[in-house]
Amino acid sequence: MKRYAIYYMPRPDSHFWRLGSSCLGYDAVAGREMISPSHKIFSDQNLAWEQTQEPRKYGFHATLKAPFSLASGKTEAELLAFARGFAQTQTSFELPRLAVSPMSQFLALTPQEKSDALHALADSCVREFEPFRAPLGEADLRRRMATPLSERHIKHLETYGYPYVFEDYHFHMTLTGALDAPSQQHWLAGLTQVFAPLQQPVLCDAIAIFKQERRDSRFSVLAYLPFAS
Repeated sequence: MKRYAIYYMPRPDSHFWRLGSSCLGYDAVAGREMISPSHKIFSDQNLAWEQTQEPRKYGFHATLKAPFSLASGKTEAELLAFARGFAQTQTSFELPRLAVSPMSQFLALTPQEKSDALHALADSCVREFEPFRAPLGEADLRRRMATPLSERHIKHLETYGYPYVFEDYHFHMTLTGALDAPSQQHWLAGLTQVFAPLQQPVLCDAIAIFKQERRDSRFSVLAYLPFAS
């Protein structure tokens, strides 16, 4: 069954997009694999491929509304039309400085300061696109419930299909899968060097719709939708 997601992604012609995608080994716009950056952290290609396998499936992104199947009666064309209209109501803003940081067992680019504009965008995406989301199936519910969740997380999961929304939302652009402690420190140092040349600040000036044809396939970019201003 097809799934869709509302994501933040860098401009597809930007150095930031190429850099992040090359770290994952996959360009979700072109739908093809990429060569890793020329840094010693990627010198063991087999190990690097293994460590980035999980985020590679989703492409380089930050979640605004988590993957969902279309609700009964809704079509892809309707989702696209609504998303274009939504994007035209939004105003661009600068993201806080991004840095490679540990998030539980994996590593991600995360903002180093809070952004009210970013949280407002994510909150709006969760609410406004909700009519397009089909209820979670039993398998997805069991998978989510296998992770320890608070009562608030469970309420969010039941209402919006994802536990980490609103006050529990954390913008992050995942770069690795789960790592043990020594590996995490090794990759943290290496990826920090890889992203050190990233020009700051970074604009949030669009949303993107990513699409997954089947549960075992990678997501790809269906539409990149710039904001009105």
